[in-house]
Amino acid sequence: MSQVLIHQFLAELDRLKKVGGKRRESVVREAFKDLLKGWGRQHELVFIPEYKLDSATRDTRFVDGALLHQLRVPFGYWEAKDPTIREKFDTYRFAEHKEKVIALLGRVAAVSVETVRIVAAMKAAAR
Repeated sequence: MSQVLIHQFLAELDRLKKVGGKRRESVVREAFKDLLKGWGRQHELVFIPEYKLDSATRDTRFVDGALLHQLRVPFGYWEAKDPTIREKFDTYRFAEHKEKVIALLGRVAAVSVETVRIVAAMKAAAR
């Protein structure tokens, strides 16, 4: 993932906390959504909010968002209601782990980019 996008995300979180006083889920959600949209655009993916999932039990569920390829194939899903993250978010000190988080996101992004390349190659082979 682009370090520029990550730094923009962290700066936006800081700005929102200064203005709003808190980092509620709804505030963090908008900043994270912008991060996903920006990253998706760099990889020709489209962010779809409130993406509908059909489960094996035929229950309909919605995740907060999904990144999709132009062929409507989901690349990944985003759900912000993880209680561990939500409960600990306000007490987590990003400054203490900033470089490690950036490095981890970079490794995750590298795997993601390689996956995009594989999907593109499969798409090209199918033509």
